[in-house]
Amino acid sequence: MMNTGWAANLDRLAQEGVIDYDAPASIMNTPPRYAGNPAVVPPFNPNAPKMPGQPEKDEFAKPEFKDPLASPSWKKWLFGIIAAGLTFFGGYKLFKFFKRRP
Repeated sequence: MMNTGWAANLDRLAQEGVIDYDAPASIMNTPPRYAGNPAVVPPFNPNAPKMPGQPEKDEFAKPEFKDPLASPSWKKWLFGIIAAGLTFFGGYKLFKFFKRRP
């Protein structure tokens, strides 16, 4: 027995207008369930009544919300100091390595 997920995918193609026949019925040699595009069911109703207190758009309503990607300045300074130290240390080791070779 075949999985029914493939039939739903072909029905979705028919809803979007990519194909204009009942492809699962054609594949399984059964009578077609519909001709042309099946009735498209919208994923949501934009005219549905809103609940009390529901915001107009999807967002965090707390004013103290900060950007999660923003870093404090002490982290930036610490990273800069560590990066500079590693750069100087690597340069020192590289200089000693080439100076020691004949």
